[in-house]
Amino acid sequence: MKSTEKYVSRDSEYFFHYASATAQKLFFYPVVAGRFTYLPGYELSRERYDSYLLIIVESGELTACISGKEYIVYPGQILLINCYEPHSYKSLVKTTISWIHFDGNMSRDFYEAILNSKGNVLTPQNLQPIKSLCHKIIQSMSDSKNKCSEGDYSLMIHTLLNYMLTSENTQIIGNSENFQKVLSYINDHFSENISIDELSGIAGLTSYYFLRAFKKKTGVTPHQFIIDTRLSSAKYYLSSTDMSISDIAEKVGFSDESAFCQSFKKKNGTTPLKYRRGENYEI
Repeated sequence: MKSTEKYVSRDSEYFFHYASATAQKLFFYPVVAGRFTYLPGYELSRERYDSYLLIIVESGELTACISGKEYIVYPGQILLINCYEPHSYKSLVKTTISWIHFDGNMSRDFYEAILNSKGNVLTPQNLQPIKSLCHKIIQSMSDSKNKCSEGDYSLMIHTLLNYMLTSENTQIIGNSENFQKVLSYINDHFSENISIDELSGIAGLTSYYFLRAFKKKTGVTPHQFIIDTRLSSAKYYLSSTDMSISDIAEKVGFSDESAFCQSFKKKNGTTPLKYRRGENYEI
């Protein structure tokens, strides 16, 4: 079925599956599944929808609220939700997802085991097996002539959950150790030309995810953080040495004195020379 929801692209599709009484008693089973592209402004909030929800973000990002906690889910990550409880999610940018609402006799047990081990947002080192199974389930649900048996659906969902429970998570920048490694590298090399590829490699992330995770953690982009570190160091040299403004600019990593003075004034509300003299500056 084509979606007619607001802020959902018209090529988005979803498919229902009606499980037999036997399947509901003994098996895992899909309830509804699909592939959607959300447009900026999409938002969904529910008190309850009797199932569990697995979402794979393939591009863009989702912002989700579960049990009062907010999560941002990036490409290559999985969001797992207990829809028996209040939940919401939204897209601020164009976002493509694959998703399956599922249920079954042991779904709650698997959900709680995954939640306790990995949390609601997972970043598996190898997403491909999970993604392939998810697409296979959706494809089968869309094909009225060649649908899987209820036993096959149960086996695929069981395998999905096993992958999620047992696979190793990629370390993310939210991990304090990884984050400190990135900050230490910036502190040691701020006067050099540091690339996003270098920093994302230290964090063990793609550049796309690193940029967003870094800003979420610090409130600024990596580039701005590096500039701020340079300017902070410049304050030390201005107040503690008699180095020229030009030499300080070069030492902390600016291409020229003009660029340094412009950045310094924008950040501190005064020029480097006035700062050195203690004239009308903001700390």
